[in-house]
Amino acid sequence: VVIYTSGGGENFDLLVHTCYAYGSPDYDREPAVKIPLIDDLGCRLKPKLMDFFHRTIETRDTGADLIAYSNLQAFKFPDNIGLYLTCDVTTCKGGCTEFCEDPAYPSEIIGVAVKPDQQNVCDLDPGAPQCGTTTQERVTATPFSCQDSNDSRCQ
Repeated sequence: VVIYTSGGGENFDLLVHTCYAYGSPDYDREPAVKIPLIDDLGCRLKPKLMDFFHRTIETRDTGADLIAYSNLQAFKFPDNIGLYLTCDVTTCKGGCTEFCEDPAYPSEIIGVAVKPDQQNVCDLDPGAPQCGTTTQERVTATPFSCQDSNDSRCQ
């Protein structure tokens, strides 16, 4: 599962949270069956099915500023051929300050060099102009298959 941001610059972080798997595209209608995968702070609820979201600024030539990714084990719902995912994504200017407290949670962004004696300015002064701006969006994964596809993502 991959989520990316672009156009925000390097001062933004994101928290992927509140993820569910559904067996139907009508996930917001009753009686849709759903499985919670990630909680509201980004912690794994079903570690055998889905890993934490890792974040990286090593995006090569994708055009993204930040990429969040997680491994999802293949599974299906009985009597359904499709699998649908939703996750909430919070973007944070200056870094996200609330996240999963599990010691295994990947709190550092891959590719960001941090000196041991350097603290995040938002830890020192949460009211600073570059801190505290957050937005939240719901992201719905679009089903995608590499079978019989020439899409570059399948290479």
